[in-house]
Amino acid sequence: PTIPGCAFARLFRGSYRHQLAMRSLARAATLRKREAFKVFKAEIGADMATIEAYAKATRDPGVRSRAGLWARKRASRQHPITPTQLRLRFDVKLGAMVLTWKGRTRPGTIYQIERRLTPAAGHDGRFHIVAAIGQRRYEDASIPPGTIQAEYVVSATKNGRTVRSLSVGATLHGEGWAQWAGAAPLTAHSARSA
Repeated sequence: PTIPGCAFARLFRGSYRHQLAMRSLARAATLRKREAFKVFKAEIGADMATIEAYAKATRDPGVRSRAGLWARKRASRQHPITPTQLRLRFDVKLGAMVLTWKGRTRPGTIYQIERRLTPAAGHDGRFHIVAAIGQRRYEDASIPPGTIQAEYVVSATKNGRTVRSLSVGATLHGEGWAQWAGAAPLTAHSARSA
């Protein structure tokens, strides 16, 4: 059964009014909570400062629990997450190889990009560091002419620990690549251990 236009409009207006009323109640509850917290903080703020100072001076870890307070949370040293799902493509508009991956970009995480190039007349080179960045995307516009293959490895470093990804590479050929690098589109090959 269909709802006549007039009935639908009444239903809509009623739902909208209810939504506005609930939003108003939520705002009022938030304001009451903030006011109650201000009063609470004003009443026991000095006591909290005294307890904290005593705990710091005595270096006694049980002071807070004996005072009926929650134990202070210790900052955990987060470790880096291994970069995964490396993807590589050549962007003709940028004239650059674009490397993306999955991982965390929390403060303090640095991604180190290593690259290995294979020239048309030669063997695979060694991996060299080409960038250290804090994001999960790298545009490499510095591949020299005559390169037939590029391979990348991404390492994540945080709090002194480093984890390394698998490598991802691409064979460079076709007109899209030739106009930029003088080499003979882009075919990515499967990742393998670095």
